[in-house]
Amino acid sequence: MSISIEDILLRASEFPSDSLVYVVADFGDGAYVLVSNKQIIYAISSTGQQSTKAPTIKTDYLELCTAIKLRPVDHSGGKVDENVFDFIRLIDSASRSEALAFLRLCFVHAASSRDQTIEEFFSSISLLFVSTPEQSKKNAIGLFGELCIIDSLLDQGLDAYPFWLMSGGKTKYEFCCRDLNVEVKTAPRPEPRVQLKHSQV
Repeated sequence: MSISIEDILLRASEFPSDSLVYVVADFGDGAYVLVSNKQIIYAISSTGQQSTKAPTIKTDYLELCTAIKLRPVDHSGGKVDENVFDFIRLIDSASRSEALAFLRLCFVHAASSRDQTIEEFFSSISLLFVSTPEQSKKNAIGLFGELCIIDSLLDQGLDAYPFWLMSGGKTKYEFCCRDLNVEVKTAPRPEPRVQLKHSQV
C-alpha cells in the first residue's frame, strides 16, 4: 500500500460533507476506503459475486450494508463506474484511535485474500467496537439535551419532534428542516446554559 493508514484518515477528513461518496484509498482487488459526510466506509465490490441485499445491521460504532449500488467520486473529481458494494461504515461517534484501528483491520482483511465474508468480518470486529460505560453516559446526556429542546419548544407551542433525527450517525445535526439545521451538544453543568454558535440562529 503506497499510502499510510494515518494518511488515509487525514485524507478522509478533507472531503466535504455533501452526501457524495468519495474514494479515499484503493486496497486492491475491489476493496476500497470510501468516505461520505465524514464517515469512513470499508467497501468491497460485489459485482459478479453472490451478494444479496440483507437488512442493515448496526452497532454503536459500525453499520453493515450489503448489495448497495454506489457511484463513488475519485480524487480528481471524476465518478467511478457505478458498482454494487458490500460495506461497513464507521459511525462518526468513533474516536481517532478507533478510526485508525478500524482502517488497520480493514487493510488486513483486504490483504488476506478475504477468507472471511464481509458479514463474518463485521461480526468479528463489532465485538471490538462497543460503547464503554463512559460513552453510554455521554450518549444519555446528549439524548437528555435533545429531549429538553423538544420539551422547551413544546412549552412555546412549537413541535420539533418531526424534525428530530434519532438515527444518530447519519448526520451531525439533531434537528433538520428545510431552512435550518441544529446541532445539539449537551454537557453536565451545575447551572443550565444555552449557547448558540455559528449560523444556527
